[in-house]
Amino acid sequence: MSPSGEVRGYFASGIDITKRSAAERALRNAQQQLQRHAATLRSVTEAIPANIAVFDADQRFRFVNSGFERWLGSPRDAIVGRTMREVLGPDEYERSRPWVERVLIGETVNFEKDFPAPGGARHLAISYIPLWLENGAIDGFIGVAQDISQHKEEASRLLQLIQRDALTGLLNRAGFEGYMERSFQEGRGASLALLYIDLDHFKSINDRHGHPVGDQVLQLFGQRLRHLVRPTDAVARLGGDEFAIVLSGVREAADAHTVAEKVIAAARIPFETDALSLDTSASVGVAFGTDPAANWPDLIRRADAMLYRAKEGGRGRQAGYPG
Repeated sequence: MSPSGEVRGYFASGIDITKRSAAERALRNAQQQLQRHAATLRSVTEAIPANIAVFDADQRFRFVNSGFERWLGSPRDAIVGRTMREVLGPDEYERSRPWVERVLIGETVNFEKDFPAPGGARHLAISYIPLWLENGAIDGFIGVAQDISQHKEEASRLLQLIQRDALTGLLNRAGFEGYMERSFQEGRGASLALLYIDLDHFKSINDRHGHPVGDQVLQLFGQRLRHLVRPTDAVARLGGDEFAIVLSGVREAADAHTVAEKVIAAARIPFETDALSLDTSASVGVAFGTDPAANWPDLIRRADAMLYRAKEGGRGRQAGYPG
């Protein structure tokens, strides 16, 4: 300072911002990298032919692709941030909840679901995949669903071909046994009645009039059997002139014996084939219900034994418990 008090010099201070600038550049680079990764993820999820949704640990939607939007019929703005229960509804959520609980404890789960749709049900194959944090905690999960309706329809068509008798359109032996197996797996064995049926002296029709006429008789008899039962029952041609009827939801043996009498009456009506009118009859073995410890082969064995008894008794009649 001069004698007059005037300031003759100055003082300056500075802050080194080199490190801060470097940190800001690193942050910008990281943000750009995240944006590129997010753009890549969106491109990938849009290209995959599947419905994709990402959920947090509270089951709220974090992300959905356009396939999921189209399937649900809602824009993603109306989906993201809401819970599965809110978006899917309580009934549909309850259908999915067992698998949600499993994925949220770290298990990858795969399952199938069907959904009502115009023109028939749609079938989805669904996978839930857990999202893990670095510390081992579950951060949510990814849901991936693919439409397998066409595959299901084709499988059903092939199964129908495999399990149907080509001549009569009834179940064949494989279809019959599959129906019995499913019925017992579903716990309906105790209320099933089985009618084992033979056309009496059918061989003489083939020998006298030829196999084409015999085939017509089998076709006509199969149609008559179908008209005797409910849609929930099963009618099968087991081979040759052997048929079977499976009655479901039967309360007592008398109901099965009533149907057996109708089968016998239907067989006695002459079969009109071209210029011929052919007479025949049918023998029926009846078995109702089975021991819980037994399975469907036991029901077949008993019905077959009763059919043999009906034939021994003179044919054109039925036998069963009670006879």
